[in-house]
Amino acid sequence: MTDRGVQFIRRRDADGAHYLIVNRSADRIDGWLPLAVPAASAMLFDPDSGHSSVAAVRTKEPGSEVYVQLDPGQTMIVRPFANEALHGIPWTYLAPAGDPQPLTGSWELHFLEGGPKLPSDAKLDKLTSWTELPDPEAKSFSGTAQYTLRFTTPAGDASDWLLDLGEVHETVRVKLNGRNLGTLWYPPYRGPLGSFLRGGENVLELEVTNLATNRIADMDRRKVPWKAFYDANIVTLKYKAFDASSWEPLPSGLIGPVKLVPCRIEKP
Repeated sequence: MTDRGVQFIRRRDADGAHYLIVNRSADRIDGWLPLAVPAASAMLFDPDSGHSSVAAVRTKEPGSEVYVQLDPGQTMIVRPFANEALHGIPWTYLAPAGDPQPLTGSWELHFLEGGPKLPSDAKLDKLTSWTELPDPEAKSFSGTAQYTLRFTTPAGDASDWLLDLGEVHETVRVKLNGRNLGTLWYPPYRGPLGSFLRGGENVLELEVTNLATNRIADMDRRKVPWKAFYDANIVTLKYKAFDASSWEPLPSGLIGPVKLVPCRIEKP
């Protein structure tokens, strides 16, 4: 497993084992991973979405193998059962089935919470860091903003569509047609839409939260006291007083491009 760039923690029990696996390589992993325990069946648990279902497994001495699809940085919990054959909904394995379709249109940007002040709402024909907006408050803003786009489902007979958000700074809660799809907090910021996508018009809402860096730099420029701790303070690597006033604004928000990738369901 580690030869594929996967790191893991394993805990054995009477029925099999639990694996916590993470793809620490720079490449997507799509294939069979060896387990050092026998497995008549196995469950997959996605800690990002909360989804779980029955994995594809096969016997291969001295243990068994489970089929996984892991993006770089993605984590999965694998629960093999040594003697129990599970009967339930099988895990959905997806493969690209065509060219990505860009989501175009006018994005509505509304700042929800944060500081030092909420920037003005904006309409964006092209996605960019909110630090590039005309409103000067956006350059020092740290908090959460909502991006809303209305779009029509692309034509085609795809089994599912994968939402690819492109570049995001830093975390994003995804909602489609008022339904929560989960929170993405690491690249490549993508996930399947499943039954949440409907024919005709859809409403995509993305709540993006940036880092606190830009607000910290603004407070230091304005000499606002914020570094207050019980028994310590913040210093630089050279033990000088920490000062972020010279920092340039970090990219923030949804930068994209946002695409829909048609997919087909494949059976390992």
